[in-house]
Amino acid sequence: MDGYRRLSALIADAQLRGKEKARPVYDHDQLVGELRGQVVVLTGRRDGAVRRALVEDGPAAAADALRALIDRFGRGHVAVDVRLTGAGPHRARRTRLDTT
Repeated sequence: MDGYRRLSALIADAQLRGKEKARPVYDHDQLVGELRGQVVVLTGRRDGAVRRALVEDGPAAAADALRALIDRFGRGHVAVDVRLTGAGPHRARRTRLDTT
């Protein structure tokens, strides 16, 4: 529960720092400092670093982005959230993930 409270407070702070509604401004170093070892970080968001690296630069870049998250938040506190249908452009991305 402590991690959830910390995360909620950080989200509120980021919302207040943002200049527009629903446009939070996060301090990534603060997030890591407050949350390392307290929460599980998911990577699956469309504009997240791991997915963006996979799409733009391939599997090696995605692996580097994933390692960076693990280094920051701790092994066991990062989960890869992948939702691929296996059709269309998702098929190629899934194939890239399966071969890494």
